[in-house]
Amino acid sequence: MLFSIKDIKYYCSIYRITMLCRNGLSRLQFILPRSGPVHSVHQKRLLGKVVLEPLESRSILAVQGSDAVPFLQGLITNDMNHVQRGSTSIYTMFLNTSGRVLYDSLIYRIDKDVGQNYFVECDTSVVKLLAKHLNLFRVRKKVEITKPDMKVWVAFTAQDNTEGQNETIALKESSNSNTLIYKDARLQELGYRLLADSSIDFKELKTLFCNETSLPNIKSYVEHRYVLGIGEGVCNLPPGKCFPLEANCDYLHGVSFHKGCYIGQELTARTYHTGVVRKRLMPLVFDHPVDCGVIPDDAEIKNKEGQLVGKLRGYNKAFGLGLLRVEKISSNQLLIVGDKYHCKTYKPNWWPKELSKKK
Repeated sequence: MLFSIKDIKYYCSIYRITMLCRNGLSRLQFILPRSGPVHSVHQKRLLGKVVLEPLESRSILAVQGSDAVPFLQGLITNDMNHVQRGSTSIYTMFLNTSGRVLYDSLIYRIDKDVGQNYFVECDTSVVKLLAKHLNLFRVRKKVEITKPDMKVWVAFTAQDNTEGQNETIALKESSNSNTLIYKDARLQELGYRLLADSSIDFKELKTLFCNETSLPNIKSYVEHRYVLGIGEGVCNLPPGKCFPLEANCDYLHGVSFHKGCYIGQELTARTYHTGVVRKRLMPLVFDHPVDCGVIPDDAEIKNKEGQLVGKLRGYNKAFGLGLLRVEKISSNQLLIVGDKYHCKTYKPNWWPKELSKKK
């Protein structure tokens, strides 16, 4: 494949921007298309309309102190060395001793002159339980765990299909010290996380974007996640009921298989090295929108032959998530949820290509 001089200059400029971000010279991170024609990036700059939504279901804990890194390192699936070496955030999970997921989390680095300071995002319904979990293992470590008065927002461009999106979110340079902006560490399609003082509202936050910005109208962030096939929080990842690889934590860059010991590591590492993950979280598309509360939690999912292939892990209108047996599932296969509601599934385009080819 031949590239023009214009294309080469473009990719060089992208490389320079990436290196600047990695070296910490800019607090803003840039979302760029993973694939597609080069010229598509320049078409109207692809500034898609941004949906800016407050996430009441997510809360923040602050972990501060000189022992913050080794403290968190022994409790999470990911490697805290990533944030020490330049990453501004990581996706991770807290496990119990049997290797099952307790809490999914995003950890953010706070740039301060003194000490090690991190924000830990988790589901609001378990924020007190996570704080208790952290304090249980704190022992004599020089760590302080507090709950700041902050609100989590998300900024994303709603996609109208399951093939991914190419639209870009463009940020303005800002000196607003009350709002921290991070690119989601899982997928570019998930946009940005904004950690803002609880007093800051939508009008103030929308000034941070070059794009046209609005509050969620028809498509919410939950539905956006379901289209992508990504679980989040206790609704999709019930504590103690699923394993990190079943929740695609490995595909979402949330597990390190090279770091030292952490709680729940043994079973996670063994599963990974055997290469056998029988069930995974996958997106569902219903034939018709379903009202909330109609389908019970953990409803069984069967194929048209009546064989059990998985369980429901959440839904919103016409989209949902299911924990499905991968070897028994094929794209566009008819599935029945709760013996009544018809749906289909598909393999997300962000799954490893070699895996998609095998299935």
